[in-house]
Amino acid sequence: MDNIKELRIEKGLTQEKLAQLTGFTTVTINRAERTGKMRLSTYFTIVNKLKEYQP
Repeated sequence: MDNIKELRIEKGLTQEKLAQLTGFTTVTINRAERTGKMRLSTYFTIVNKLKEYQP
């Protein structure tokens, strides 16, 4: 989903770093950004970690 990728880039995070923060794999992060297909719980975890992250 665009908003996940946009938030990640705004925070200056790589997909790898976001994967570490969330506990998901980089494959999951990449798929979420490309297709938007993910569980609702995965979406909320990613978005919450992005909102909490302070560089």
